[in-house]
Amino acid sequence: PAKARLEPADPAGLVEGVRVAARTAILPPAGPVQVAFGPEMLTAQGPVDIPYLRRQYLPLTQPPDPDAVREAADLLLAADRPVLLAGPELVRYEAVEDAVALAELLGLPAFLDPAPGPYFGFPTSHRACLGYPGPEKSPWAEADLVVVAGRLRPTPPPDPLLASLPPGAQILAISPWGPEWVTAHGRGLELIADPRSGLRALRERAQAWLTTVEARRAEGRRLTLSPSAPAAEDPVVGAALDYLGAEGILLVEDPAVGAAAIRRPDPATIWPGPPGVKGWGVAAAAGAWLGLPTCRHVALVDDAGLIGGLGGLWVAARLRLPVRVVVRNRRAYGGLSALRRQVPDLAEAELGGLAEPVPDLKALVEAFGVGFRRVPAADLGAALKETLGSDGPAVIEAT
Repeated sequence: PAKARLEPADPAGLVEGVRVAARTAILPPAGPVQVAFGPEMLTAQGPVDIPYLRRQYLPLTQPPDPDAVREAADLLLAADRPVLLAGPELVRYEAVEDAVALAELLGLPAFLDPAPGPYFGFPTSHRACLGYPGPEKSPWAEADLVVVAGRLRPTPPPDPLLASLPPGAQILAISPWGPEWVTAHGRGLELIADPRSGLRALRERAQAWLTTVEARRAEGRRLTLSPSAPAAEDPVVGAALDYLGAEGILLVEDPAVGAAAIRRPDPATIWPGPPGVKGWGVAAAAGAWLGLPTCRHVALVDDAGLIGGLGGLWVAARLRLPVRVVVRNRRAYGGLSALRRQVPDLAEAELGGLAEPVPDLKALVEAFGVGFRRVPAADLGAALKETLGSDGPAVIEAT
């Protein structure tokens, strides 16, 4: 997949988009960047200066300026209620441990990036990880500084992170792009560096400058991050993880399954689609098997995800790919209804179309020539193990 997608609106934006794309593509980890534009761009008129792109080269690592590090550390240590926002790029830059070290040094509550991404930028089992940000979580609602690491730049408005920032909070963003976060938010500081170099330099400077007063504040924040009572284990998730083992790939497209339910290394778990888009899970599982055929794969979906993913199921059936799909039928498009209810000011009448009809999942799946079983959640593990050695996809509904 592409690292980023840029959609310039005019010829000048196209030139800038190509420049930014070239800059992004060579930053570690190197990868493709998509610059998309429509036919109107080809007929647009206007003088444009095209820069010599070779001059846009950036080194593979981008250490921060020492003066900028001192300014960032001063801002961080002066904050009373700082928090960390960890984005997925921390995994790609191998900077997760650096984010954890900074959070542990200063007792920072850590939140996951609300924008969709393939990985979690912070270990979900760590006591500092409080999941996704939201006004109901007091460390986020009361924060006066948000350290953003692992999101290289804001998404086109409305960016979900900027939209959820606490009132009055400043941003301390670590990014190789330049001051885009501060420009978009209007308050704070941008430390221009790759995430790993920036986090490491910021932690070292903060540790060197840590006074007795600041250390006591950090200890107070750490005490508030006491381990919470473990949530009751989801038997369906547990059975899927037991079947997968340490090397298997879990693809989650069930809105009822959050990060706290997945107790395994984050890069082995994939949320293939952005919120509100259904049907990616099954096709993504087929693609994951084609890329890693020696691993086991399970797509955990709800009824809406299965119906939206019938095209992917057809591909898996046609190519005889041993993809295992575990579906929980929320009844009457329950998954779609839950997502629609998250839309503000949506009238109850607008949800009525999601109540009927109740799809016959068994008939739909078997129409593609794919085996379908319905088992209690307690028997899911045994049902998955029975599929070992058989080719082609299998769909198991856990009740």
